[in-house]
Amino acid sequence: LAINDPNGRADSTGEIKARTTDFSYDHVFGPESRQEHVFEEISQLVQSALDGYKVCIFCYGQTGSGKTFTMQGPEGKEALSPGSELAGMIPRSCEQIFATASELSALSCHLYAVHIP
Repeated sequence: LAINDPNGRADSTGEIKARTTDFSYDHVFGPESRQEHVFEEISQLVQSALDGYKVCIFCYGQTGSGKTFTMQGPEGKEALSPGSELAGMIPRSCEQIFATASELSALSCHLYAVHIP
């Protein structure tokens, strides 16, 4: 992605030169992306967080483009239903965290304490 900045800096002659800034992304999801597909891509980040690494998932887009829906899912009980096709990244991540904690508890490993403000 390249963005042209029309308010670039003036050169030594005082002429304003537009500048281009390049950005790169690990992944961009299109409007046809399904919640399941997005979570497949980020589920390893959830595991990395459980392994003690710092993780950040950044959602960017125009107003109304689906950022909140992607992260939270639809309003109401359907969003929190285990295995819901429309569940967002947050409920799916919580489900993965608690499933991992349960598996580790069954193996007599350390138990994670999770606090969600």
